Amino acid sequence: MRRGIIALITATAVLLSGCSEASDLRRRLVVHAIGIDYSEDGLYTVSWQVFNPQSVEDTAPIDASSGNVSTIVTKGETISEARTRLSLHTGKRVFTGNAELILLGGGIERLELSRVLNYFWDNNDIYMGINLAWTRGEAKSIVSASLEHGTAMAELLCEAIGSSYEAGSLTPLRLIEAYN
Repeated sequence: MRRGIIALITATAVLLSGCSEASDLRRRLVVHAIGIDYSEDGLYTVSWQVFNPQSVEDTAPIDASSGNVSTIVTKGETISEARTRLSLHTGKRVFTGNAELILLGGGIERLELSRVLNYFWDNNDIYMGINLAWTRGEAKSIVSASLEHGTAMAELLCEAIGSSYEAGSLTPLRLIEAYN
């Protein structure tokens, strides 16, 4: 009887540990930034800035002079549809949990903000403290901009947001604050 209880407790601990779904990084697409534009024909153009993973066997440090990020652009009637197309295009599972920036761009001003952000508010994968920013131009052109030494545009934008806040010239907005 005692062994049965111990076996049951052990089995429960193993099953509920959260370690059952191991994910190979080669099968996962890690998103760094998301740019969203809305066209006249009612389609979202979503620019996904993603990390280019190095080989698992490669133990050398990341080469900052090479492009460590790339941008993939997908379209859809919804942001969810654009994400599904990204996954189908790459054959990988999309992970937005490490994303640092959502950039809203061209055409978004014609929409109700909650219509655009509902996808992210309902997405358990995304960090609700992610930076949210707007641009008058196309988000696609900013997110896909390449810089020297492989630096990601999202990193520079997040640093600029932080510096402007410290200087008192900008009030940053996080996804959770847009929800409230």
